[in-house]
Amino acid sequence: MIKTLSRSLPLVLAAILTGMAISDGHRTGRDGPIAGARANLAEVVAHSTDYIGSELRFTIQVESQPKQWNPYLTRFGTEDFAAVIVWADEQNLWQQEDYDGPAAMVFVRRGSDLEPIAAAAQRYARFEVTGIVRQLLVGRPWIELTAMTPLRPQFTTGSMIHASRGVELMASEHFDLAAQSFERALASDLPERARVELERLRSESLEHSPPPIEPPAKKNRVWSPVTGASSSHKEG
Repeated sequence: MIKTLSRSLPLVLAAILTGMAISDGHRTGRDGPIAGARANLAEVVAHSTDYIGSELRFTIQVESQPKQWNPYLTRFGTEDFAAVIVWADEQNLWQQEDYDGPAAMVFVRRGSDLEPIAAAAQRYARFEVTGIVRQLLVGRPWIELTAMTPLRPQFTTGSMIHASRGVELMASEHFDLAAQSFERALASDLPERARVELERLRSESLEHSPPPIEPPAKKNRVWSPVTGASSSHKEG
């Protein structure tokens, strides 16, 4: 306990000094907490002080479920909560920067109906969730989920590989191969926003692809009744 507290003190002190110490139950804005509003998780993370105490609906994509984490001075200890690291639905996971930068870590209460749902979720699983921004620590929101609804359209490992490979091929100016990779990624049942963006990248790749090479004209062999030999001429 002493070691945990000693490790957390520098972060808590930094939070106090920057005016973003742990808060709970009160939005810092003048309008008070929001109840049940639709939100963009990336926006919530970027402007978390505006949402403290608010109940929000947003879409997540599962990255992983850590077994251990440091709760610092928050309520989200490992004995009472399970954690899920998530990407925002607005992140372009085929871009390395977004893939390597999940938006947040959210929590479900142990023993609740949500715990087995969260535990069974595979990577890229998408959920429409309701969550309450319970606390902030150094400007980061600590969100408790109170509802999770699975969404069918989602990335798979295969579609992600093809999409990210398409981006790499575009960067190396292999546009024809990039278009093929995006087409393979689009064969999956993808979220609509992702599908629109990957279709745009595929179209852009096709615009830069070299024109197809026309095969040489065929030569027809014609038998001559006079010489008994055959000659050739090009079609057209």
